[in-house]
Amino acid sequence: MAAAGNDGGRAATRSPANCAGVVAVTALTAQLQVASYANTGTSVAVAAPGGDARDGIDLGFGTSASGTSYAAPLVAGAVSRALALHPGWSSEALRDQVRRSARPLAQAACPGGGCGAGLLQVDRLLRRDM
Repeated sequence: MAAAGNDGGRAATRSPANCAGVVAVTALTAQLQVASYANTGTSVAVAAPGGDARDGIDLGFGTSASGTSYAAPLVAGAVSRALALHPGWSSEALRDQVRRSARPLAQAACPGGGCGAGLLQVDRLLRRDM
């Protein structure tokens, strides 16, 4: 998993999101819209909550943060759990399952399809059978 980046550009032009074998993750606001700062594009595999510049994600001790760097660990945690349940999944199968487990987003939420397969649904990922 890698953060897609936070400069409002294309993830395919930024590392580590454009590195071989990486599952690039972009960020969504609480309203399930791509965050204004989040990099997007066809190289993005999936989206997860990342907050927006105004609200961010509540870190639980009076502060908040935002960014694709907060969305990517949410996906990484789900993937870790999925791999514990399905240790035989190859990296290709894992990428496919992550994409298939996502809930597609409306075109207006993520213009140009730049949020990959959509919002990762952890419960669906953990139920997947190979």
